[in-house]
Amino acid sequence: MKRITVFLMILAMTLSGCAQAKKDVYQSSDTTDFTAIVSSDLHFTLDPDSASTVVPAEPYSREFMEAFVSQVIAEHPNVFILTGDNTNTGNPDDERALASILERVRDAGIPVVMTTGNHDYDFSDADTYEENYASLLDMEDRDPSSLSYVRRIGDVTLLAMDDGAVDQGRIPQFSKETMKWLKEKLKEASLRNDKIIFLAHRSVLYKADDERYASYHIQNEGLYDLLVKYHVQLALTGHQHHPSILVKDSLHEIISGMPLTDTHCFGVLSIMGKDVSFSTEPIDFSAYGSQQCVSDMAAADQQAVDNQLATVEELLKNAKSDPLYEQGKSLLLNIFTALKEGSLGAQADTFRDDPALALVQAQLADTNYGPWLNDLLASPPADPNHLSFVWQDGA
Repeated sequence: MKRITVFLMILAMTLSGCAQAKKDVYQSSDTTDFTAIVSSDLHFTLDPDSASTVVPAEPYSREFMEAFVSQVIAEHPNVFILTGDNTNTGNPDDERALASILERVRDAGIPVVMTTGNHDYDFSDADTYEENYASLLDMEDRDPSSLSYVRRIGDVTLLAMDDGAVDQGRIPQFSKETMKWLKEKLKEASLRNDKIIFLAHRSVLYKADDERYASYHIQNEGLYDLLVKYHVQLALTGHQHHPSILVKDSLHEIISGMPLTDTHCFGVLSIMGKDVSFSTEPIDFSAYGSQQCVSDMAAADQQAVDNQLATVEELLKNAKSDPLYEQGKSLLLNIFTALKEGSLGAQADTFRDDPALALVQAQLADTNYGPWLNDLLASPPADPNHLSFVWQDGA
């Protein structure tokens, strides 16, 4: 089978179930006033040669982060949340440089809450990670067995979980000791009547019953039931580089995308009383970045578009003589664009009815894109840019 690496193989789906919260758990108040800027997968690096085909902007990580941080400070949320893969390789120099930039956020009076990601373990370990970020993070209650910790903001408890502590990030799993610690922290937060938000790099809900996607979701059996028991209604995760929103019963999961990709978006979360809302917005480089930053990001974005076109042409090269070749190229490019913009669900019927779809499917059958495209159109993702729900009291 032809192997083609791609960051775009991300599907979103709505799940259903029948778990119920127990009567002795969390009873939410309506006094919450909480805002957060949420992102993931910064893949920060100082390496000028790190650009990939999918993410040409990586060499501009420093100027990108300077602009992003300036916008965070200007919008001044209650907390800035990052859900892992904070650096591209876990290089200690990259960790120290990123921490220095993020200290601007902390010094502006905005707490920074970060989880680890699998890339944070590539060339680092737990001790080095903690040393490099120690001055930045205020861990109120730390798990002795991992880098998981608790941070409270008003009546909101943030459980920042280290799902890479087992096997140096290769397996998304918590140890037995960490699961025991998590249960204790959930119980304590529920007794305080806090709203509890679960943070991790890998997903709780994404294809949790499909072992083909084992690296995408946390492997601990019973994790979902534990979160439901203590009335956790919101999880913030990452890893997949494209955003999605999943819902199972009362649990809503927001998977943040990679802001270095050409949409450059981050999430804005608000909890006012029991009303929860989430939306995305782009980083405004013209307002918060240097002129060089504006120029470099524009060039990287154009390179990403050019690279995507080259990928599509490579995928369909054996169909150049087909009368539907040009239409097939446009179809595949439009599917990629709709996925990035969050409009794929609204356009899925149009894509399924396109006469060139059969040609595209035939050409992609022996690549990694084939099953991905079929699954994507069969079960198109929901809008990843908007979410609203009412935080429910425990039954």
